[in-house]
This record gives sequence, structure tokens and C-alpha cells, in this order.
Amino acid sequence: MCPADLAFAGLKLSTAEMTELQRTTADAGSEWKNMLQAQFGRIALERVNVYLDTGLIGPYENDGDKIWPAQAFARLIDHSIFLTEHLPAFAEHLRDTSHSPNPAIESFLYWSKERLPNRPIISITHVNIFRGQESFLPEVLVAGKEIFCTHYVNASLGLTALLRGEPGGPNYLVYVNRSEMDVLQGMFGGIIRWFMQRRLKAEAADVLQGLRRRLESGEPPPAIVRRSP
Repeated sequence: MCPADLAFAGLKLSTAEMTELQRTTADAGSEWKNMLQAQFGRIALERVNVYLDTGLIGPYENDGDKIWPAQAFARLIDHSIFLTEHLPAFAEHLRDTSHSPNPAIESFLYWSKERLPNRPIISITHVNIFRGQESFLPEVLVAGKEIFCTHYVNASLGLTALLRGEPGGPNYLVYVNRSEMDVLQGMFGGIIRWFMQRRLKAEAADVLQGLRRRLESGEPPPAIVRRSP
């Protein structure tokens, strides 16, 4: 196996996308790493463009098995009873593969890069912000829908809610994450579980800080926001 093959072994991509990477680096020589990174960036951007145009999330394929992230995400929605019972329209908006626009919901995308020992993990998340009007609903509910992750995660839903307490009492910020993983057993299961726990703690802090800035500024975010490593 050549260095280029090792670099994208286990990537969550379709067969066609993996073929593109192999074709790009086949005769690249010493420039294989730069060419691989550039081609991967184009593939990730194309996935974002397709999602923005159609709401569709391309499949992941590994050893002949095909995983559809939208189906995995729908299972996470089904297990989020608060959403399905109290905010069914918002739940369907998150689930909706037709990607119907909703002017009442603010949204943006961001990408992030983290590192498990010897392996970078790149993900892209679609954030949707709902502002509740009824007293029994959160004043603000932020839903992070992961639409791409290079390793380990088939689907992820992060929910951050701002809950108002009684007049004169404290308010509350609640963060919940549901994720479907493909590797939690075996030799590396413990390491990956530890990595994901660390990632979720860091993500919660980032989400809460971003929500505070957004509430204080009152300005809508740009269409796509990129976060450096």
C-alpha cells in the first residue's frame, strides 16, 4: 500500500469519491500529499453544495457496505422525543431531505478539524437556530446537524437550549448530543470513545460561546462559517 492509500484508508466517502482520490494521486509522485488534500477539499465542497441545493447527504461506503447518513440522522431524530412531541415542525425541518427553506429558522454551516493520534478528523455541521414563542418551549434552541465526518461518526445531532426560569430566578443552558458511531468496540473502541467524549465537551463549550455572541450581537451569521483547527 502506497503512502497515498494509507492517507485515505477508512475515509467515509462514496466509492466514486474514493476512486477520484486514487486517480488524482496515482501518478503524483512526491506531490501526492498536496494533490490529495486539494482533491479532498473539492469533494467536501461538492458534498456541501449538493446538500445546500437538495438537502441530500451522500453515502459512505466501506468494504461493500453502504451507509446513508440521512437515515442514521432520522433515527437520532426519532429518539429525540422532546423535538418530535413539542417541536414536530422543527424536527421535520431537520429531517427534511428536500431542504425546504424556513424563514423563521436561522442557519449556517461550519467545518472543524480535530486529531485523534495519527488521524485527522474533519467534519461539517449545519446549525439551525429556532426561537420559541410559547412559554413551555426553550427561548432559543440550536440544533447542530453533522452532514459529513471523515471517520467514526455516521450521524450526529447536538442540541443547545436556553431555558428561562421563573421571574427573578436563574436561567439554564442545556446541551445534549446524540451520535451514531461505527467503531466503539474492539481494540480501539476505548480510545475512540475517549476522543468522542473530549470532542463533545469541547463542542458544547464552543456552541454555548457562539450562542452567547449571536444573542448579544443580534446579527445573522454568514451562509458558511469555517472554523480553523
